[in-house]
Amino acid sequence: MLILKIKSLVEKYIPNKNDLFTMAIEGADSEYQILEVNEKQFYEALVLFTLQIIGVFLTAWFVNFLGHIFITNFDSSFLFGVLVLPLLAILKEFPEVFSVLFIKVGLSNQSIAVKTGFHFESLDKLDLDTIENIEIVTTPLGNKLGYGTLDIYSYGSSIRVPYINEPYKTKNIIEAYVKEIKKVKA
Repeated sequence: MLILKIKSLVEKYIPNKNDLFTMAIEGADSEYQILEVNEKQFYEALVLFTLQIIGVFLTAWFVNFLGHIFITNFDSSFLFGVLVLPLLAILKEFPEVFSVLFIKVGLSNQSIAVKTGFHFESLDKLDLDTIENIEIVTTPLGNKLGYGTLDIYSYGSSIRVPYINEPYKTKNIIEAYVKEIKKVKA
């Protein structure tokens, strides 16, 4: 009974991880629109991850094949050591494949907010009146499927908006907001 009461108090007064982004946006003085993140990038990352693993095994097979042709009494057991390091490096990056599934982006006429991460969440917010430069980073497949990453730089910081749909359109919208803000301040 006491545990249930404590649990209900915690749920009532302490925000959970999913509410942090909502609270940051709702607490603002201007209205945010949620920008759509392109989850097709997940499939691109999964394909690239699979191709990297296949590449390691094809390389090992090729080295084994050449070893048996050119070296008598070739011992292929050393290939295990050669395979382990690249596979560990590839597997270390595997959680990044899922990062696109845990991104939320909100844009208002005053600021932009980006929540990233699953286990360790990060919430970044940048006022649009401090923006100096916006860069777009895309892959060839990202160009075809219409997504990319915006790197937004301000006076003392920067913010990365990953895997955003229609990055060129979003950049133009942000630049229009920035011009409007600077026109009002002038």
